[in-house]
Amino acid sequence: EVSAQVMAILADETPRVERVSIDEAFIDITPGRFAPEDPLLVARRISDRVAGLGVTCSIGVGCNKTVAKIASERDKPFGLTIVRPGTEQRFLAALPVSAMSGIGRSAEERLRRMRIYTLGELSRAPESTLASIFGVNGERMRQRAQGLEISEVTSLDEEREVKSVSNERTFAKDLTERGDIEAAIALLGESVGRRLRRQGLTGATVTLKLKYSYGSGRTAQRRLPHPTDDENIFVAVALELLDNIWQDGMHVRLAGIGMSDFDHQGGIQTDLFCEIDDRGAQSSDRRDLSVAIDAVRDKFGDTALSFGRQSRFNN
Repeated sequence: EVSAQVMAILADETPRVERVSIDEAFIDITPGRFAPEDPLLVARRISDRVAGLGVTCSIGVGCNKTVAKIASERDKPFGLTIVRPGTEQRFLAALPVSAMSGIGRSAEERLRRMRIYTLGELSRAPESTLASIFGVNGERMRQRAQGLEISEVTSLDEEREVKSVSNERTFAKDLTERGDIEAAIALLGESVGRRLRRQGLTGATVTLKLKYSYGSGRTAQRRLPHPTDDENIFVAVALELLDNIWQDGMHVRLAGIGMSDFDHQGGIQTDLFCEIDDRGAQSSDRRDLSVAIDAVRDKFGDTALSFGRQSRFNN
């Protein structure tokens, strides 16, 4: 559950999230391409948000996966290491060959026998030596050791059609009051709305999910008459669904909200009684406020601006 929350934080920053394991991922925050800010600011914001979940993370920032991965190992458990463009070779040269992924104990021992102990020495090794250890990957290993690897972060969402955008949270203390549960749903909806707008998606199906303190859970779902990326609309629907799966006295351990059904080809009927924009999407008169809040948070961080409901969950 915590892993899912961390991955959701990463997805808030960029559509390019390549999950490697339960606790590791590569993300592309190239300035002007997938993120509007200096990577250092993005990395600090991620670190602060993950810390808010009660766990630590180590972040490495570099121009390719090899450099970023090695940088993330430099200052655990709560470190942030930046390798600026043009400094890759200097950063890598003195590190042991074992610092680079893909070099296991067997390869390390063979390199040792050839008096190759550091990545700098690996980057200068004869082609025949590298071929004898790494085969056809010998030249690629040299490029990685030089910091010259060309790698791309591939999001799973780009490999297959996006099916849903959702966010959920497990609470340190069960929620029992309706006001707290509604505030939690609204807070989660803010994140979902922000991600929908960032990815240019409008969903037509709202899903509300609750898990209770005794382990079971339930979901409720409703299809909207018009797709939307406006949390002011879909959160209101989720709050209506709450009565279907929660009653007074029930303890809520986890809440989640999601939007799906992004394929609107075939036409959306217009409606005289709600505002439909040129995308065929429904929006409220508060959507402009949501967009403005997105911009403030993108520039100054998630904590720069928040609604009062956030204070219920700060501790």
